[in-house]
Amino acid sequence: MEYRKVTLPNGLRVLVSEMPETRSVSLFVYVGVGSRIETKDDAGTSHFLEHMVFKGSAKRPTAADISQVIES
Repeated sequence: MEYRKVTLPNGLRVLVSEMPETRSVSLFVYVGVGSRIETKDDAGTSHFLEHMVFKGSAKRPTAADISQVIES
């Protein structure tokens, strides 16, 4: 698989692999943070953000609800 590395102005590194024969987009996000490297002042922040991203919201309470919005 061929890919190219792009660094955005904010320092975020992105690996891009184009597949012109497909009609869909896949996205994988790896964020180099977590409880292992949190300081005492920000302890729990990663876990809180994980819940915000993966546990849904009042409007879209399940992963299926989130997927449906993305797929439409």
